[in-house]
Amino acid sequence: IVLAKTRWHLRKAVRTVNQHFHQLKVEQAPDKTFIGRIEKEFDFLGYRFGLPELGLAEKTITNAVNKVRQLYEQKLAAPKRAAMLDDYITRWLRWVNAGLDDKPINIVFCIEQRTSPLNPAASI
Repeated sequence: IVLAKTRWHLRKAVRTVNQHFHQLKVEQAPDKTFIGRIEKEFDFLGYRFGLPELGLAEKTITNAVNKVRQLYEQKLAAPKRAAMLDDYITRWLRWVNAGLDDKPINIVFCIEQRTSPLNPAASI
């Protein structure tokens, strides 16, 4: 991640990064690359950065919901695997709360209702 104060600093940083990519013979992934003003929202490490506040990325929520559903189905087939589901939810919520202590996310409710915590009206 590169944050620059001016357009010229940004251009220089982008040029340098592109030169290193060229030397390493790698390319930017268009769906994972954002070059622009930080006033626009962007996702990084599972969080959505932007104004007015930090939040969770939609993909983070979707991935967590899918993983919990998968573990829930395994729990129904093998009740001894219930601990795996509980551990996953506990660890995921600990990670969420480390970055968003003021925004509780009830992922279990969202899974049961098949909705997104970011947009309760939308079905996932």
